[in-house]
Amino acid sequence: MSSPKNPFPKAARDALRGGARVHGESSLNTFASASSLTHCHADADGFAAYLNQFNPGNFRYKDAGVQYWQYTEPYDHWQDTYGVDAVKVFWHTGHGTMDNNGTFFAPLGANWNGKTWVNSTEMTLANQTLRYIFWSTCLSLRVHAGHSPWRSWAARARGMRMIFGWETVSWDNPNYGKNFWRHWNTTRKLSSAWLQSGWDAGR
Repeated sequence: MSSPKNPFPKAARDALRGGARVHGESSLNTFASASSLTHCHADADGFAAYLNQFNPGNFRYKDAGVQYWQYTEPYDHWQDTYGVDAVKVFWHTGHGTMDNNGTFFAPLGANWNGKTWVNSTEMTLANQTLRYIFWSTCLSLRVHAGHSPWRSWAARARGMRMIFGWETVSWDNPNYGKNFWRHWNTTRKLSSAWLQSGWDAGR
């Protein structure tokens, strides 16, 4: 069996403060104002485990540790180390939904400054370090019924290379993250590996 591929082999040279700024993960099984889930921590851990072979993550937040500040200015790049825009790759697993206007909403794990949810119109993504974001949630990247990724995300993610998400509901499944890397290591493209991980979860 061949060795796993490092998707960011030059990342160590970019290290600042608390890490190489390659990846960070947030997951929620318990929410401040939404029903609980079961497998979100395992899902994010499976994603992180692969990248940890090459670079330790800058952060790993769970449940009440997942808060509004991590997703919004001016704290989403806190101390060049913490928050969604402090890393090249960010993974979020939990609930998600999208309204008829194409705004994505995600419930969080604790109240921060009166906020227990965050939505896409409050985010300014990829104006710092972030380049790839994975929304392992329901309804995070809709393409039907008048929706499009451009409408939902273009104004909020101008430096982004790729956004991963789902048009439909997703399963409360522990294997999206690890299966994404498993498929990518078979020389699939990133987009194909993501779709295959979703099909695996629905079987």
